[in-house]
Amino acid sequence: MLTRLQKKYADKSVRFLLFPCNQFAQQEPGTNAEIKKFAEQYVDLAKSGRDSNVIMFAKSNLNGVACTYSGEDACTPGSKECCAQNDAVYKYLLANTPPGTISWNFDKIVTDVSGKPYSGEVIMHGGDVDAAVSSAVDSLLEGKTPNLVALPDTAFAAGWMHSWQWPALVASGLLASAGIYASRSKGQAVDAAADDSSGYIQIA
Repeated sequence: MLTRLQKKYADKSVRFLLFPCNQFAQQEPGTNAEIKKFAEQYVDLAKSGRDSNVIMFAKSNLNGVACTYSGEDACTPGSKECCAQNDAVYKYLLANTPPGTISWNFDKIVTDVSGKPYSGEVIMHGGDVDAAVSSAVDSLLEGKTPNLVALPDTAFAAGWMHSWQWPALVASGLLASAGIYASRSKGQAVDAAADDSSGYIQIA
């Protein structure tokens, strides 16, 4: 799925930020480097920062508790630990989604270019995932409101928040990941998130 979406939106103001997570039944136990190597079978991660529309970040938490280990090695390619510097994603999810919204793979949030979030299970197991994602993203790119439930305002970013299991979606099975699909040209928070200086740690 993500392979096709990466190509489809290559020249659009859309960015896919991938945050691996081991909180979904501990299905992402590998190191950051192992996770990236696996993902590279399905998506192009050769570029980094603002030059890419798909970016892989160091492992973070999405549910339950923030990262508890804060050692300097937590965010390195060889680490299997949760990267505390990426906890902003966890905090954003808790602050802007109803309890239980991110309960398992395939729950999502979509936000417009002003940072207004929406929620809806528009991508489900067995459904037409590409069509569901494309419909909502295309609506946002056209300045339209997606057919989703509005959540409290946030200044975080613009795009899709989506958690999935890496080998079930062709770019997904043994692993569980989460991503933010975001505006590349209109959201300063998104552009900042693509830079190491923002505090988010990309996998080298």
